[in-house]
Amino acid sequence: MSLVRYRVPAYRSSVKDDFVTPFDKLIDEVFSNTFPELTKDFGVGFFEKQSYPRVDVVDYTDRIEVIAEIPGLDRNEVSVDIEENLLIISGQKTKSVDDDDNDNKGTYVRRELKHSSFKRAFVLSDLFDKETPSAKFENGLLTVSVKKIKPTPPTTKRVKIT
Repeated sequence: MSLVRYRVPAYRSSVKDDFVTPFDKLIDEVFSNTFPELTKDFGVGFFEKQSYPRVDVVDYTDRIEVIAEIPGLDRNEVSVDIEENLLIISGQKTKSVDDDDNDNKGTYVRRELKHSSFKRAFVLSDLFDKETPSAKFENGLLTVSVKKIKPTPPTTKRVKIT
C-alpha cells in the first residue's frame, strides 16, 4: 500500500499557469526540442503570435481581463461563451465587397483583411467565477472580465481513536 500526498492548490496572484494546459506545455517542449534553432531565434511564443484574435491577459487582484483586438467587426458579430472550464471568443464577419447588391461589383487586387470566422479558447481553472463574467466591445476591442474566487481550504476532521 502506498500513500499519495494530496496537494492543495495555493491561491496565486498570477494566473499565467491557470491558462497553460498540459497540452500547451507538451507542444512547447516538442517545438523547443525538435526545432531548437527556430525557438532560439524566435522563441516558442513566435507560434502563438499567429493566433487570432490577438489578446492581452491582465491579472488584477480580484479578476482577470482578456482584451482581444477585433477590428472591423460589430458587437453582434462577436460571441463570448463559457463552456465548462473554457472561455471561448468567436466571431464571423458578415459582409465583404463580394456581398454588394449592386451591378458594380469589385474585384480584389490584394486581400489582407481577415474575412473568415474565428474561435479562440482559454482554459479557466477553478480559481475563476465562471457564473458571472462580463464583456464589453468598444472601438474594435473586446474586454472580457472574469472574477477570481478564493478556493476554500480543505477541512480537517479529527477522528477519535477508541
